Amino acid sequence: MSLKKKFGTDKSAIEEGAWIDIVENEDGTTGRIRIKRMNQQTPAFQKQLANHRKAFESDHFSATKLNQMQASMIEVLINSIIVGWENIEDWRVDLDPTSDDFPTVSSAKYMEFTPSNVRDALTEFPDLTDLITQEATDISNFKTRATEAKN
Repeated sequence: MSLKKKFGTDKSAIEEGAWIDIVENEDGTTGRIRIKRMNQQTPAFQKQLANHRKAFESDHFSATKLNQMQASMIEVLINSIIVGWENIEDWRVDLDPTSDDFPTVSSAKYMEFTPSNVRDALTEFPDLTDLITQEATDISNFKTRATEAKN
């Protein structure tokens, strides 16, 4: 197998992002997120990651610092990796609207793709953050279409 077949990627998938199915909704639709590749081919990611690392250069770690690092990594994903989504159901509509923790949400079933909504979802569901990180580093999500057709 050639290097191109094994490691070749689709330039448009790298630049524009690839759609990843993440959840089957009860109404039969599929919630999906469009992500860019998380590696050296993504300059925006490299810049965001450098800023993230610089902010946490220290050999003193605490629970507070770990929480800050996780929040910072969510910002890295929002600003450089996650470029869209569709059919992501708004779990917050089930919350008690009289609660002080009730976020401002529309009555729409699906969440609009905004940095704030992405932040809310990634903060509420850490495993979603892990899944996106895993998928963004998986070369098979960004393979050259011509190569995929031959395999």
